[in-house]
Amino acid sequence: MSDYNEELIPVPPEPPNRARRRWSVQAYLALAFGVVAAALVIAVDIFPIITNDSLAYIGHSNSLVTTGFIQIGYRQFGYPFFLASVDTMASLVHLEPLLATVLLQRLVYLSAVAFAVWLWRWRAIPLVVLAIVPSLLTYTNFILTEGIAIGLVAWYAVLVALVVRLGSSSSDGVPGYPRISLRAAGILASLVYVLLALIRFQYALLIIGVLGVWYVMYRAGGKVRTASIVTSVSVVLLLSLFFGAVTLENGRELGAFSPSARGERSRFWATWQVAFTLNPENRSNVVLAQFYGDGSPYTFMGSVDSLPSYADQQHAYAEAMEGVIDGMNTTWATQRLASAIGVLEGGRIDDVRSMVQAASQAQFDSIEESMFRARPIREEGIGYFIDRYNDGKRVQPLILSPLAPLRTFPYFVSILRWMLLSAIGVLLVGLFVRLSRLLAWIGILTLLSTVAVFGYLLMDNVRFILVPLLFVLFAATGVGDILWRQYRSRRIRPVRSAESSG
Repeated sequence: MSDYNEELIPVPPEPPNRARRRWSVQAYLALAFGVVAAALVIAVDIFPIITNDSLAYIGHSNSLVTTGFIQIGYRQFGYPFFLASVDTMASLVHLEPLLATVLLQRLVYLSAVAFAVWLWRWRAIPLVVLAIVPSLLTYTNFILTEGIAIGLVAWYAVLVALVVRLGSSSSDGVPGYPRISLRAAGILASLVYVLLALIRFQYALLIIGVLGVWYVMYRAGGKVRTASIVTSVSVVLLLSLFFGAVTLENGRELGAFSPSARGERSRFWATWQVAFTLNPENRSNVVLAQFYGDGSPYTFMGSVDSLPSYADQQHAYAEAMEGVIDGMNTTWATQRLASAIGVLEGGRIDDVRSMVQAASQAQFDSIEESMFRARPIREEGIGYFIDRYNDGKRVQPLILSPLAPLRTFPYFVSILRWMLLSAIGVLLVGLFVRLSRLLAWIGILTLLSTVAVFGYLLMDNVRFILVPLLFVLFAATGVGDILWRQYRSRRIRPVRSAESSG
């Protein structure tokens, strides 16, 4: 009999008055915690934050057919399609579409955290604490892929953990909760994975979670096994068709038969950050002066991007990266090892920190205040954005904080780092418990693949690794829930044995 089935494990009765007092205290504490959490959530204004990349995504959403599946080699149509869909729905209720986008992105993330609390109860408190840190919550204000991805990956992780838990249960549902179909949970987890992969190629690294889902469904047998086969084949076929179409489009436009082109550009950006942001002493290095330029990587990148062919750009970036590494008197192996460790530390580079801090400290009264690093808007004025990207509509505040402007918690990366360290410990312990072993392996392998890929590319940027690391944190919470239930059942069993013998 499964240890999850708590209904079959009798709990020693408590005196009625004592039980009422205990549950009343818990209820009041939960209510107080909920009120504080809600206040902190509301204190982060709901207002769209526009960057240069945001303009690219909005422009793509306004021309889905003409732009195609991918823009400039690596920006997929998933997020622009989401923006266009929200635009259509928001227009029906006369709501400004970008405000609706931000509101929906925040609701997706917070609803996933709420579902985690519903499923794991007090074991999900660390996730709630992380969710109300303004530095993370502000990410949902960005008109960027991360804005929706942090919510989707939270849902994905909770659904993966739920499938593992359902597969370990003796019934089709989780005792103590409404009956949830293993088949439905598995299909939903697969759907969310597809959405993540369509939004950004890097999120395909999360495939280990959905592989675990299909394994659990297949092992269940019967109609659930059939659903596993149909779902897995459908997902593989759909993503293969999409990646194939994107590859053909890149081949036609850039001569690069790859789903994601211009990767050398991103790798040079990462290499530049390692050389001059993490090691500022290199700014005065004469050998590296041509790459440092005026203190911005985009100065050198602009000269390379102006080369006539993509092949020329690839060659120039490859030579430039070798020049930077040689000029630092280091090796690729050394820097890749440091970057891999940086992933485990929650990221050494944070290219949106200044924007996050400014956004979580300010109460926005106009769209101008939310235009961070949007060079065309700074140069041309707000009318440029309204006329060209927002169909003549001016964005007005939707929800402004009724509280005093909330200062962003300055130690977000430190919180993430300590939570990640704790999560790794929980996952390692989970490997030694039968019911938690599969979910623990899913979390560990996802973390290792993130370390390997982003470490190899020197891209231990908080914004890039945040999504897979959130998956690891949620998965570890699911493992912790299983471990707690195992511990609790072992404490109760001796009581049951004593009562049976009596």
